[in-house]
Amino acid sequence: MTNTHTLSLLPAVLIGALAFTGCEKQGDTITQAEKTDRAAGVAAPGNAEIKAIAEEGFIYGLPIVMNYAVMYENMIDAKSAEYKAPFNVIYNEHRTFTHKDICFSIP
Repeated sequence: MTNTHTLSLLPAVLIGALAFTGCEKQGDTITQAEKTDRAAGVAAPGNAEIKAIAEEGFIYGLPIVMNYAVMYENMIDAKSAEYKAPFNVIYNEHRTFTHKDICFSIP
């Protein structure tokens, strides 16, 4: 890395360091919630439960993310090869689509 590149990263590193400075405070809400859970006898989730939550998040979250990616390509990004028309505009394709028109690219 060049010296100028290192200097350009310095502000980002400093901001990141400052952002995480207070993460270990004893009075923050996460620490208080953990103490309350321990006092009430609520166990922290295990690896299997964490994995199940992550899988459910993936299963239910992926379709909406993919839908947004297609919407962005077709209606928002005017420089995209997949761009059709902006929202609330009727677009008429003057040819018949074939199997060659199917594109599953993700930005």
